[in-house]
Amino acid sequence: MMIDFWKYDPLKDLWSQLNDFPNLVYAFDIHGVQIGDKGYIAVEEYENQYIISLWEYNPEADNWLQLPNVPIPSPQSNLSVVFSSNNFVYFGFDNSGVREFRKYDIYNQTFSRICDNFGKPVYPKGVKINGKTYLTSSDQKFYLFKPNW
Repeated sequence: MMIDFWKYDPLKDLWSQLNDFPNLVYAFDIHGVQIGDKGYIAVEEYENQYIISLWEYNPEADNWLQLPNVPIPSPQSNLSVVFSSNNFVYFGFDNSGVREFRKYDIYNQTFSRICDNFGKPVYPKGVKINGKTYLTSSDQKFYLFKPNW
């Protein structure tokens, strides 16, 4: 199954169709970030098992590249937040209070776990302001993301 993919030009008030996104049969959540001139989309899917596929979009070539699936800490883990910083895509998981972050190096195409039970935001969401990443959560506090948590 293909999913339509579009871009919007606000100056011309014009929509243009791009190459279709080549996935999404059983997707239930999608997270996207930008690093440099490329987009990265993590797709939470469930067919026979829960997986998170990772895709890179190159707007200059208008094509999609499937990257390795995101490692999931446990079957009960929920992907809470996805954000980028420097040349990494970060994935925050929350499972009944057990929280961890993993990062993906876009150049080496490798994942690594950066912290467990960091005790900070519960069900975090992220926002980038002036080049810094802040996490907010259900405890209604903001946290400045520091990769050394």
